[in-house]
Amino acid sequence: MTINAFDEKRVLALTRRAGNNSTLCVWNFSESAQEVVVELANGHWPNLFDSSAAEWGGKGETAHARLTVTEGRVRIPIGAWSFAVYVSDK
Repeated sequence: MTINAFDEKRVLALTRRAGNNSTLCVWNFSESAQEVVVELANGHWPNLFDSSAAEWGGKGETAHARLTVTEGRVRIPIGAWSFAVYVSDK
């Protein structure tokens, strides 16, 4: 498990691996949208959940529908007071 705390942005990112499966959870505890850079395994990471989506009472999705990692790191936008969950497609 890897935990990245971005104190100045009030964002927390957690990556968990189990066998061939990997999950990334990103929380934004700030009142404004943020963007962070996280190190991840190369590949595609579909978004499973974005709490800022309208279906969950949010103001509209701000997280990417899918992250594409090609150089071992990726920029992730995250809405204010929200969290998002991604899974590796490997």
